[in-house]
Amino acid sequence: MSIFLAALVLLLISSRNSAASQLHNYPTRPPENIEHRLGTLNLADLGTQNVSVTIWNADNAASRMENIKEAARAKADPNLTHIGINVGDNPDLAEAYLRRDALAGDSLQLFATPDQAEHLAKTYGFRTLYR
Repeated sequence: MSIFLAALVLLLISSRNSAASQLHNYPTRPPENIEHRLGTLNLADLGTQNVSVTIWNADNAASRMENIKEAARAKADPNLTHIGINVGDNPDLAEAYLRRDALAGDSLQLFATPDQAEHLAKTYGFRTLYR
């Protein structure tokens, strides 16, 4: 009986993972151009081969922690550039968290425009992408 239950659990887990991957078919690369509230950032203009882009929201603690982690990683690695893109609708809250996380002076912590935020959130969810 326990072998049957274990097999059933594995079957359910594998079918759930398969369904999840179909629902969230994320592109493997970040967008080449990112529209933000101050203009447009072209990733090719950064001058580094390795770029991490974290899509985050102040209301999503896991994405905020990922943004902090990737920013620290980029600070320690001169060959890595990190871009944090806030897709939340409360820039004051995001700014407060950036100050709290010691990222307020980072010029690559961007606030997406409402249209770009909707596109990024739908396309990528809250995650870090590499190029």
